[in-house]
Parts: sequence; structure tokens; C-alpha cells
Amino acid sequence: MFYILLFTIAILSRIPYMPNFLYYWDSVNFALGIHRYNVSEFRPSPPGNFVYVFLTKPIYMITHDANLSFLIINLLATGFGAIAIYLFSKKLFNKPSAIAASLLFLSSPAIYFHSLAAFTYMLDGCFIMFLAYFAYLSLTEIKLKYAILSAIFLGLSAGARQQDIVLLFPLFLYGIHKQKFKNIIISILTLAIVCFSWAIPMIYLSGGVKSYISACKIQAECGEHGNILILFNYW
Repeated sequence: MFYILLFTIAILSRIPYMPNFLYYWDSVNFALGIHRYNVSEFRPSPPGNFVYVFLTKPIYMITHDANLSFLIINLLATGFGAIAIYLFSKKLFNKPSAIAASLLFLSSPAIYFHSLAAFTYMLDGCFIMFLAYFAYLSLTEIKLKYAILSAIFLGLSAGARQQDIVLLFPLFLYGIHKQKFKNIIISILTLAIVCFSWAIPMIYLSGGVKSYISACKIQAECGEHGNILILFNYW
């Protein structure tokens, strides 16, 4: 029951303040990607954020409003993210701590802002919170299903923001390192399948590997050195 309450609070507390415009130039590029996805044309900017754009497409087919479609994704991610924090905190501590943590998450100014702007952060954060939760369960309960779920959420997170595969892969590995060797292999293969499921169409729609890497190099040379794109300068 508290899950429903959290989700409802996340949605209703933000609906009155939803903007009717795309907040930033990245948001505009995401919107362009809905119409014709091609990273080599910066639709959207490299490295591509494939999962964020393509999860929004079905909603756009109904709303015909790119900004509204991205905000709906953000609101859903905020609600599910609050549930993930509640579950994780309850597992680590107790129910009162979980309630407090989830409500603090929903009332955070930074979370409030990003849930109302067409950025990838809320969807990415939601995936990361579930990754952390299932990685912890995999570590403590040593069940294959939790290792597989952590692999799925890492793959989805990497599809929303590609740098996550570099930053969060150690967390994933730590979460599964107590599993049987066979289960570790299954988990890594699951991660690979999820990653290839978005990486292959992303690169194909961008004109192939060469065009995709070229676009990433251009973005890196323009000063985007705070993320995975810096690696393309050494390709």
C-alpha cells in the first residue's frame, strides 16, 4: 500500500509545475531524436541515450508533444525510483528509515528539478537504484534471479547514459562475485544481451560504427570531457 502512496505523491506533487517547453539544448536534441534518431546528426547528442529516447517514443505517439512525453517518463521514473529507495532502505535498515529516505528523495530540490526537465537523469537514477538494490540482494542472498536483475538494470542504465557501463560495472561485479561461476557467466551474458539490444540499433541508425565514433569524437573535442566521450579521443 505504501508503494502506491509513494508513487502517487511523486506524480501529483509535480503535475502542477510541469513546464510546457524543452528546458535545455540537450532536451531539444532528444526531441529531434524522437522524430529521426541519428547520433551522427546529433539527434540526440553523443553518446546517444538510446533507451531514454526510445522509451519515450510510444508516449509521443499518443501525446504528439515531445516535452510532455519526456516529462511523463521522468515522473514514472521518479515514482519507481522512490519505491526502489524504500525497498533498499528497508532491507538495509528498517521501515521508518525507508519511509524517511523515500520521502526525502521525493522532496529533494535536485530531484524535483530533474523530474521536471527533459533530461536523462531521473530514468538513469531509477535504473541505478534498482541496480544497487538487486546487486545487494545478489551479494547477501546469493540467488541467480537477483544477479540477473542487477545485470538487466545495469544494461538499461547504460542504455540511458552510456557512461554508466564504465562507472557501475564494478558495483555489478561486486554484487555477483559470491555467486557460483555458472551464475556469474549467466549474469554477464544477460548484461551483454541487454547492452547489444540497444547498442546495435543505436549504431545502425547512426550510420554505422564509423559515423557513430566520429560523432562521439566531435562531441569530446567540443569540451565534453566529463564523461565516457573522452575515451573516443584515444580511439
